[in-house]
Amino acid sequence: MGRLSPKDLRSRLAYDARICARLSSPHLVLSAHVSNDAMLNGIVATEAEAEAGQAAMYLARFNFPTLTNAGVTTPTVAVSFNLLAGGNYPFTEPAVNAVTHPRPWSPHVHPGSGAVCIGEVWARSRGQMVLGQLVAHVMRVFNFDEPNRDPSYDGWNAEAIRYWRTTMKCRPLNAGIVYPTMPEDLTHGITNAPAVFAAITTPATPPPAFRAAAPSAPAGGLFRAVAPAQVPTFRRGGGGR
Repeated sequence: MGRLSPKDLRSRLAYDARICARLSSPHLVLSAHVSNDAMLNGIVATEAEAEAGQAAMYLARFNFPTLTNAGVTTPTVAVSFNLLAGGNYPFTEPAVNAVTHPRPWSPHVHPGSGAVCIGEVWARSRGQMVLGQLVAHVMRVFNFDEPNRDPSYDGWNAEAIRYWRTTMKCRPLNAGIVYPTMPEDLTHGITNAPAVFAAITTPATPPPAFRAAAPSAPAGGLFRAVAPAQVPTFRRGGGGR
């Protein structure tokens, strides 16, 4: 397993931030933060901090019904992503935790700590998977929108996977969920217009996706502060899968 230099790590974190700022779904609100404490206090990363590779914590709110027990749902859940928790990003996977109560009722969510098992997708990518793809993957997991595993698989909640297999017939909980897609101009260099070479200038105002969080109002664009009332309970997630 390799390791990025500090400069390359900052570049990778900045790249993740640019992609996440462009994710779009009516079912997702995503914010970037420079630390866990900043996330808990709703302090959103500024454009300068994100471009400097300082955004290492993300908070995603999934706005679609999620099971909290058999036949019982909650309309929204919040999930944190700690990119540096494994110690060797992007080769070690981020720590993902459900931070609201009640916990999602899922074989992938530890009922006590809220830790989310993301499976093998990140490890298999060998550092090539980006955070935006992981966010979309976790959205699918919470929507039970995934292939059926080996019958012996129980995960962290055997009752939940049994309910999915027998009552839900291995179907997603919500039909028609719009999952975010990656911006192809950033991930694959694909654009819909001819390439134009122009001098790179510093904009007079920050792009709308990254703005400093004002105390009196949420930031604009996709990265916005989450009011404490919207996320009633934050707990530092426990380790383990």
